[in-house]
Amino acid sequence: MMKIMMMKNTTTKMKYIITESRLESAIISYLDENFTPDYGWNENTRHGSYQEDVDRYGDVVFFINDQDSYIYYGCNANDNTEDEYFSIYGHLHGHKCPLLVIYPKVSRHLDNYFGDMWKPIFKKWFEENSGLIVNQITDNLI
Repeated sequence: MMKIMMMKNTTTKMKYIITESRLESAIISYLDENFTPDYGWNENTRHGSYQEDVDRYGDVVFFINDQDSYIYYGCNANDNTEDEYFSIYGHLHGHKCPLLVIYPKVSRHLDNYFGDMWKPIFKKWFEENSGLIVNQITDNLI
């Protein structure tokens, strides 16, 4: 069964009718063109891989045009103790971890183009490109 989706671009005030599979492909292409981290995937890590950075520091910040755009929290408390941010129970300020936080400017930009349809596709795109698993995605800064 083919699903038909309607997408409204609030910037241009145009509406588009597109199949679900073509919408996903269009969003992925848009993300690839506009939200791939500076220097490409896995090219700007501190210790060889994103997972190694998360294991060591607890998070990885992704920059687009030298601006913080999204951040991944692994929520690994050091020494199995709680600290100011991380809980040993896999939560960060009430969010489920691992957590991907999309900065508000990026979220508003994508909402204007795709409504809220971009969020599950962004999660999938991020996981495939970074090799990191995301339990929850949010656009609320912590």
